[in-house]
Amino acid sequence: MSANEEDHIKWVGLVESKVRLLVGQLENKPYIELAHVNPNHYPPLSPDKDCCISRWFIGLSFEKAGSIVYWYNCTS
Repeated sequence: MSANEEDHIKWVGLVESKVRLLVGQLENKPYIELAHVNPNHYPPLSPDKDCCISRWFIGLSFEKAGSIVYWYNCTS
């Protein structure tokens, strides 16, 4: 979340860079078949005129090891 549009543009660049690094590292893990970042960023669900917010989505496909399915919740 940024207080103004100029700060938000800088923040978006930093976050996009870090997300791409994260996806690159995830792709090298043996239990992840595919890691994909959606290159678009999305505005907030309920816009607030006092701040700027963007959201990104990362898709992950995990390998199955026998009957075990790996699950990682990035939101907790």
